[in-house]
Amino acid sequence: FLLNETSFPSEVRVRTLNILTAAALKDDVILLLHQDRREHILMNYAHDVDRLTLDEQIALTAFMVNLFESLSSSEWLLYISEWTYANSQISNIRVSTKVAVNALLSDNARLQDLGSAFVHNLASKEVKSVVCTLYLICQPN
Repeated sequence: FLLNETSFPSEVRVRTLNILTAAALKDDVILLLHQDRREHILMNYAHDVDRLTLDEQIALTAFMVNLFESLSSSEWLLYISEWTYANSQISNIRVSTKVAVNALLSDNARLQDLGSAFVHNLASKEVKSVVCTLYLICQPN
């Protein structure tokens, strides 16, 4: 998958995410998302948001914000089923929250705007676990 190919320049990942961002506006994007149930390529990539270039962070966050365009893809972002990645138990909702918080705390105005849109979308879904997760992520160690 292009997002995990480290030999390609960052621009390839940004363009891939831009295509996914446009695709997220279509109802049938959920078919693509369901193809990733076993490998979790998209969410594993998103989990490392704080290690991505600024352009990749912006493109990734825009993609995830656009997934709220349809009910099925927005619910995909909120799945609570866990898997192990990098010696941690993660889930779609945890990764979604991490991406939103990363954007909100950014020094970049565009990323902050996307983070605000992301949190607005999360809040409109009335997911109680998001508030708890946001609280835990924002607490200093």
